Amino acid sequence: EGLRLYPSVPSDTKVCLNDDTLPDGTWIPKGTVIEYNPYSMGRSTELWGEDAEEFKPERWENRQLPSSYVYTAFNAGPRECLGKRLAWVEMKAGLAV
Repeated sequence: EGLRLYPSVPSDTKVCLNDDTLPDGTWIPKGTVIEYNPYSMGRSTELWGEDAEEFKPERWENRQLPSSYVYTAFNAGPRECLGKRLAWVEMKAGLAV
């Protein structure tokens, strides 16, 4: 929950090296600069509900892992953080105690 509200990388920029298509079907031409903002995404009421700005660790109880493209604290795709799965296990263990 802390990483959702305060991600270690709050904003990130990428440059498309080849023509590509985003998961939602959007076509991106080579050379396009793409910026995404995990800080804002973590506060999006569209993604997290009306209480998106509240720190609520219980939000994660009995919840499936969200898409890496929704919860971007660990990045997404083939270069996601190697510690992502360990962090999920630690979070669940902490909630269970």
